[in-house]
Amino acid sequence: KGTRLRMAASHLKGGVVVNAIIRMARQGIEIEILAEPTLRRVPEKVEQQLIHAGIPIRRVTHPGHLPMHNKFVLAEKNGRRWVIFGSFNWTTRSYWLNHEVGAISANGRLFDAFAGRWEILAAQGG
Repeated sequence: KGTRLRMAASHLKGGVVVNAIIRMARQGIEIEILAEPTLRRVPEKVEQQLIHAGIPIRRVTHPGHLPMHNKFVLAEKNGRRWVIFGSFNWTTRSYWLNHEVGAISANGRLFDAFAGRWEILAAQGG
């Protein structure tokens, strides 16, 4: 309890990943997702599963209609903060097959930089 995750996801699909996110929400973790508007990258079925599980998900569109290619998670628990970032697409394929990079940092300045990026994305709307 008291844990918060904010995820910016350019790709989000597949049972492994979606079910893990839903399990975390059912455990009481507060989750919020900003996603790419393209249905190929974040299918409507995934969006509906997350909404049904009570997870706020919002598609964000760049003012110039450029792809939203962000891949990071802001995690907070009991005053501690981490940022997860890298090339990892939140998909079953990336989880099992791709060679991806996912870095985890507790550096406060890095967290703040990504939190600033989150605010910019959130302000873009859908």
